[in-house]
Amino acid sequence: MLTESIRHCLSNLATFTGRDARRQFWPYAATAFGVTMLLYMVPFALLMGQSVARMQRFMQDHPDEAAAPVPVIVDPHAIAIDGYRPDLVPDIAIMVPLVGGTALLFIVLVAAAVTRRLHDCGLPGWPALIPAILLATGMWLMSGLFGSVASGGEPDMSRFALALLNNLAYLASLCLLAACLARKGMPGTNRYGPPPA
Repeated sequence: MLTESIRHCLSNLATFTGRDARRQFWPYAATAFGVTMLLYMVPFALLMGQSVARMQRFMQDHPDEAAAPVPVIVDPHAIAIDGYRPDLVPDIAIMVPLVGGTALLFIVLVAAAVTRRLHDCGLPGWPALIPAILLATGMWLMSGLFGSVASGGEPDMSRFALALLNNLAYLASLCLLAACLARKGMPGTNRYGPPPA
């Protein structure tokens, strides 16, 4: 069933008409999510590893500015560094495109399948755009927020509040979309066509 689901959805990657049953959609969607998360996590782990290595080198080279936090019992591997040191944290200029690129790849991979799945439930496909728009808005808000902090400025708390509200709306819309995608398809022909084969 997994192979058939992947074959069906990939061969209809640009087909936004018709209907797909749950069995055609979910295995493919889960696989697309897993692949895009893997594509994100590998570079993310490398960036974090580089950051940790820089912190450890800094701690060895400047023991007067870096020390294990108190109490050590909480996390014996933690490092506390006095002052603002943007050179020790992962580069936000790389992280934002990495997150955005993998999110865009996932959206491209599932957009048509999501539309066909919604059609099977008798729903239009356009509401699936709402989480994508909110995700893009949240990334724009957060990149500006992180950018100002990375350059040594104070965080804009009004922008943070907007990002928080946007992210709550994103999560709510994503949950609603997932609930719609999980619904049983309509029996018989609906306005989007005959039931999936």
